[in-house]
Amino acid sequence: MWQFRPMAKGEDSVNPIQGEFFASEEIGDLSEILIREAIQNSLDARIDKNGLAELTISYKRSRFKYAELLEEDGFFSGLIKHLKAKNNGLRLEKLPDTSEIVDYLVIEDFGTLGLNGDPEYDDDENPIPEDTNEFYDFFFFWRNIGRSGKKDGLGSWGLGKHVFPAASRINTYFGLTCRSEDGRKLLMGKSILKIHHHGGQKYAPYGYFGQTKKDEFFCTPFDTPQRLNAFTDCFNICRNDEPGLSVVIPFPKIELKEPKLLVESVLRDYFYPVIRGRLKVTVRFDDFENITLSSETIKSVAQEYLTDDEMLLKTIDLAIWSSSIGEEQIHVLDAPDLYKTPALSDISIPDRLLSDIRQALQQSGRVLVRVPVRVKTKDGVPERGEFDICFTQTDISKCIPAKYIRQGIDVKNANNHKKLDAGCIALVEVHDPLLGKLLRISEPPAHDRWEQRNNEDLLESYDRGGKTIGFVKNAPHEIWRRISRKNLEKNRELLRDIFHLDINDLESGKKKVPDKKKKPDIDPQRFDPPTPKTRMVRTYKTESGFTVCNDTNATHVPKAIKISAAYRVPAGNHLKKYNPLDFRLNCDPIEIDNSGVEIVSCSENILALNVINPEFEIKVTGFDANRDLVVQVVAEKEGDDDQEV
Repeated sequence: MWQFRPMAKGEDSVNPIQGEFFASEEIGDLSEILIREAIQNSLDARIDKNGLAELTISYKRSRFKYAELLEEDGFFSGLIKHLKAKNNGLRLEKLPDTSEIVDYLVIEDFGTLGLNGDPEYDDDENPIPEDTNEFYDFFFFWRNIGRSGKKDGLGSWGLGKHVFPAASRINTYFGLTCRSEDGRKLLMGKSILKIHHHGGQKYAPYGYFGQTKKDEFFCTPFDTPQRLNAFTDCFNICRNDEPGLSVVIPFPKIELKEPKLLVESVLRDYFYPVIRGRLKVTVRFDDFENITLSSETIKSVAQEYLTDDEMLLKTIDLAIWSSSIGEEQIHVLDAPDLYKTPALSDISIPDRLLSDIRQALQQSGRVLVRVPVRVKTKDGVPERGEFDICFTQTDISKCIPAKYIRQGIDVKNANNHKKLDAGCIALVEVHDPLLGKLLRISEPPAHDRWEQRNNEDLLESYDRGGKTIGFVKNAPHEIWRRISRKNLEKNRELLRDIFHLDINDLESGKKKVPDKKKKPDIDPQRFDPPTPKTRMVRTYKTESGFTVCNDTNATHVPKAIKISAAYRVPAGNHLKKYNPLDFRLNCDPIEIDNSGVEIVSCSENILALNVINPEFEIKVTGFDANRDLVVQVVAEKEGDDDQEV
């Protein structure tokens, strides 16, 4: 029986907002979000943290009509009056008709713990101790929003489970668990609407399927064999007595009824744990051939389903290669000074090691570099963390960002705005739990990026954690720049024959006036052309912006650069007449991609940078291509106050 709690008079009206954390435009379509959260939860719940989690995703049609399950003792009994209530957040025209056959999506995991912990626990009187080793999984899954019981899991926000109701046309889901701690089977359901009214009564947004006492609204799960067997039979649950969780999503939205989208979502977001033997996923749809993704089959499945994404196919090949190599094939960089803030300029690659890396890349087309990095908690001593970067060079003339994998999770927007050289693929792998923990707390609920600034948990927990994150994000570009850099020596004699001047051949149409002072004789064979004045920086126009980089012929390296930009105006000083409504360098759609420099400040139309590497580049894009852009670059020389404009 479904029940929603009647709200008391004067009680604050607060609607659920957790769905906003999973906006499609932020991290992908619904199938991708569902797959991402379901798999993440299962990986976190593995009995053996280094073992295999198996998931089965099935789309099926029940033998029952919706109307039959609305009857007393049916699995939707008592729910429909709330689904049809006004202002409940659902669109009535989208609700299933009672004559429809019930279709559903089932997500079952195996090799996992199940929802352990006291099913009747509530933290109103006894809060959960922070240092406890007891299980509270049942509580966190069913009765908690925005907090997680995970201490070392891949995710930590406690919001992923709310993707389940979002995937249903009736915002409803069921969960059947078999628990590893005691073997008990428990069944409950949850429906998330908005605050709504029915029959003159205001109801809270959260409804539950389970058992409730007459005197209080506190739902407990069903555990009787009769009820459990009826549910298993109605929804064709595969689970017998194996520990784990089976989630049933009735009336799934249309985009979840296409197996191809679900398979592609697994490939895009979780190819890495599949390759590493930590995850196996089977997709089963009625009237459709079963598809299994495992470490043995992922390459062939990817070739079949990712025909339009050659770069991802090559990334998967790179991940397969990295999982098979030995320690002797890993090139380890020198350890940094743990008492210094991580900086790209401190990356040390001795000439011999650089030669070995280049040779390995040339011979096999792939190379793996292990990068040490400083990690320091607020109250701890600096420690050595590390991460791996796999590189490969392809013949594809396309620039893509590096791919970042944090303990099996594809952090897909970690550094999307910064692309590598054409044809280069870089796969960043964070296995180290020390660094992984720092990165995990910097992630938002969707776990799709690392937030270096304005993250209270990061600021409170780590010393200069944002700098560590920036180092991890930008290391692939800096290391690849050094690997691929061609050491071209200046040849000052190269153009001597072309620009050699013989004074005997000089002609003049004017009468020569003898100098009062005698000029010294010049030997034409020893005459060298004057050295032209070189600039410290060069500025180039691009399709939607500009690029500022070092001048390869410069004799000095700037220590700082200031860039000002504005659209051209009919009259007056273009930079002084800059209008903030035109653009702001620190706001979309302007994108700044840089290497070899550190951004000191960026606001309005001015960008200030410190140069940390003699070979630097700043790409600024996103300007209106239909307007003329004026750019002023001021470079300050190292060691004095000279400036070049």
